Amino acid sequence: MAYNLCQTARLFEREELDLIIASTKENCRYFAGFSPVVKTLNPYHGQSYVLLHRDDPAAVSVVHSMGEIDQVLDADAPLRHIETYGVFYREYGGIADLTAEERKLQVYSSLGASVNSPSEALTLLIKKLRCESPVHRIGYDEDGMPAQTLHALQQALPGVAWVAVSSAIRHTRRYKTGSEVNSLMQSARINEAAVHEAVKGVKPGTSEADVSAWFNQALVKQGAFPSLTMIKAGRAAVGGQRRQDAGILLQAGDLLWFDSDAVFEGFWSDIARVYAIEKISPPLLKRYQALRNGMLAAYAFIRPGVTGKQVFAHVMDAVHRSGFPEYRRHHVGHAIGLEPYELPILSPSDDNVIEEGMVLSVETPYYEFGIGALHIEDPLFVGASGNRFLTSHPVPELHIL
Repeated sequence: MAYNLCQTARLFEREELDLIIASTKENCRYFAGFSPVVKTLNPYHGQSYVLLHRDDPAAVSVVHSMGEIDQVLDADAPLRHIETYGVFYREYGGIADLTAEERKLQVYSSLGASVNSPSEALTLLIKKLRCESPVHRIGYDEDGMPAQTLHALQQALPGVAWVAVSSAIRHTRRYKTGSEVNSLMQSARINEAAVHEAVKGVKPGTSEADVSAWFNQALVKQGAFPSLTMIKAGRAAVGGQRRQDAGILLQAGDLLWFDSDAVFEGFWSDIARVYAIEKISPPLLKRYQALRNGMLAAYAFIRPGVTGKQVFAHVMDAVHRSGFPEYRRHHVGHAIGLEPYELPILSPSDDNVIEEGMVLSVETPYYEFGIGALHIEDPLFVGASGNRFLTSHPVPELHIL
């Protein structure tokens, strides 16, 4: 089981819920251990649901389209009930001997048990759970549930109180389990290793498109997937969200900027590195060192009980005192997990309290026209007895290629 059972039990208690319905791709992944394919095939209208009952929050029930119902075989939590909707054909001629998993899938694929729509399947499942234990308050994940589905449920299940809990589930997901931290660490280290691999071939005349291709290939070879890869050469890094350009070539004195995101087993990493091509000017190196000091200050300062805005103020003060008083920033990091940006955000207005078990992607970026970017970013696990970066070589000195 990947999800935090203790925090999930607290969610039931805090919101006074009998049932929780998860509906977004990330929340389904969190509770069941698989990302519903239907949410990728049809991201705006595809529906899949994972349900938990307060009497047994360690077991999950699933509503899924018949075509992708084989995904429940990948669930890493005990399964209580399965309901399907739609039509899909998995034939059996009676000749081959079926494995245990194939027999399970054959049962799940029964057309006689499938209903027409997600709302019908969800209603049927809730009624089954109500027969086993009373259900008076249902928390629904409004971010992934269409309004018409909620309306159909309300019509079919009178007397139930419906509570929107998308924000509350995200709050629960802040507290990472050991297996989640391990996946986040692997994601970050694969990301970091791909950066190291990508820069091996860099020299004056290399295009940023080439660097991006080398980076993406290195990720895939290690079992991760590129997402939101931001790699820019020289002054182009000031517009880092733009796609890589084969016509932008690195020159001596340029900075090569990585703000690279990767996904491993559903978990994101977001790290940043900067390399100088052949040389670096003393003023830029001094600024980089100030940004690095800010990162090290964050590592030493962050602990359970401080707020995001306190971290922001401390990091900014460290950078300013390190000889970079003009440095400005709107945040210096964010939590990370099944989504690239989770709460808290380390910003001047963030009152979220940092607690044990969170993973924060701490960063000190700087962008300037005519120069490009200076940027360091690493994931930091917040522990009761101290913090640890999840990358292999965190907060590096600036390297010259």
